[in-house]
Amino acid sequence: MMHGQGWRLENRVATLLVILLFPVFFLYNSGLSKGWFPQFAGGWYGPVSLFLGIPFALFMAVRWVMRGRRVLVVIDIFVYIFILFCLIWSSFFYSFGLGYNSDAHQFLYTVEGLMLWFVTYIAFKHCIYEGKAVVKTFLLLWFVMAIIAISGGNNGMYYAAQQAVDDYSLQIASYQGFARSALVVSAVILATLQGWRLVLFSGGSLILLFVLGARTEFVGIVIVTVCIMFAERRNMLLRVGGISAVLLIVSVIAYQYANFVDQSRVLNLLHLGNDSSWQERSVYQQVAWTTISEHWLFGDFGSQQLAGSSGAYSHNALSAWVAYGFFGFLQFTLLNLFCMGYTGWMIVSGKIKSKGLAAFAFAMSSYCVVCMIFAKSVGDPVFAISWGSTAAVFASRQKALAQV
Repeated sequence: MMHGQGWRLENRVATLLVILLFPVFFLYNSGLSKGWFPQFAGGWYGPVSLFLGIPFALFMAVRWVMRGRRVLVVIDIFVYIFILFCLIWSSFFYSFGLGYNSDAHQFLYTVEGLMLWFVTYIAFKHCIYEGKAVVKTFLLLWFVMAIIAISGGNNGMYYAAQQAVDDYSLQIASYQGFARSALVVSAVILATLQGWRLVLFSGGSLILLFVLGARTEFVGIVIVTVCIMFAERRNMLLRVGGISAVLLIVSVIAYQYANFVDQSRVLNLLHLGNDSSWQERSVYQQVAWTTISEHWLFGDFGSQQLAGSSGAYSHNALSAWVAYGFFGFLQFTLLNLFCMGYTGWMIVSGKIKSKGLAAFAFAMSSYCVVCMIFAKSVGDPVFAISWGSTAAVFASRQKALAQV
């Protein structure tokens, strides 16, 4: 992680990769849904990771071998061991398992997820978080995303896949994919703001995530905002009052447009017991507990196939236990908790100069811990954002100590 005039080639490439994987992902899939251009890169995230991210990651690996352990931080070891463990584990079941344990589709699905982890981790470890040109680029792209979402919605909600042109061959991202991009871009910007600019932009981000309709990411932007306010601490009471006022204004405006409100999945948070998606997730969680009780040590890799598809998994850390056994679950859980604890400690102790980086890493790590408990399965690439930004904090801290 470098700043200002110290940007290196890897920092620039990593930043480009983050821009391509998140805001450009949003723009690409929006263009597809509106028929502005033909599909030329699948769903975007996978092809970009494969053709740009993997070569970049290999370049960094060669650089590590040539330069030795100086470029490796502690969390690198944890992350690489965990990814290697998951790869060996899934390969073993694919090679020697029976039935759904050796399902080729499940194995490829898992390997693709590990690739996305690796690329996302490398990108966020070396990304430039606080350069003026970078922040302005993210800010410009955020406004373009917001304009597309707000102006292109149906009854106030922007569900691009459902509103797409009549072409079922298109692979358009789900609303969660759009919301993930909006959350990450918003978090990068929020981490660089202070005072009333932080309050106002957080209000805009809340509106954008509400329009996109993804409940986890909507809660995520609230968590991110609160964590960044905590990281700042100065005039925190004023900012808490400010964000409360923004929430009140947004709520009043939304109430005045009942049709707009009725279309939002976000409001289902108020009555989750009646929500079909939540009920389905509850079933998957019960299935996961049953699987763990029967296979507590080694899990039952690929068993979600029994529930109908590769995506029929428990949306929390139990999915790691089912897929990778007790030791995989333990690694996954401790890794995420470690990231939140370390970045929080760096902020409280004031031992890192890069405040924006530390704020972003702490915010995303806290969000990922909540996701690990309530909302996301083990294979979601969002966890690698937490790991990568925490690695950037590690590297920044090491650099500061070396200069003492």
